[in-house]
Amino acid sequence: GYWIYCKEKRNHRVATRRARQCNVVGACCCVSIPVPVVGQLRLANANAFCGGTGVLPLLDLVYEILVELYRVVTKSNSPPRLPTGFKLVLYLSVNSEEDFQALELIPRTYFLCKKYQQNLFELTLRVSKGRHPEGIPQMSGRLNEAQLSAITTHKNITTALVCGSPDMNYTVGTALRKLL
Repeated sequence: GYWIYCKEKRNHRVATRRARQCNVVGACCCVSIPVPVVGQLRLANANAFCGGTGVLPLLDLVYEILVELYRVVTKSNSPPRLPTGFKLVLYLSVNSEEDFQALELIPRTYFLCKKYQQNLFELTLRVSKGRHPEGIPQMSGRLNEAQLSAITTHKNITTALVCGSPDMNYTVGTALRKLL
């Protein structure tokens, strides 16, 4: 599941209700977020900070973006699969380029959104060891409070999903509690 950090009271209520369904208690709750719940949060942007395998629960949402991209590009009459104006902003940290390549759906969706000029998915990547893939914006170093402050201010983030190692969850979560 993800730690959800909410600034808006309505989103906090939805997150807390979802947490109670999962028998989790707390203001910032660790919950699983299926795509319909993202819709319930009514997010214009889903902002996610993920480390390593912490991105795996988010792959369903990346897949939904790919399906929505296909719907738009082919001018299909099928109903939208994501809320109007939805955009996923993903900050992802992986150990190596090979780890990132194993998550093939993420770069493929990112590059297709760029190719077809669809503002559905934004990606910033940090590769700890080895070469950084070309064409993808790069994070410098581990996420810290200064970087998160700049990101939350610049992107006007009100809700964030966090999932990674315990160390990453603590660092990012502590900073977001202060910032949101």
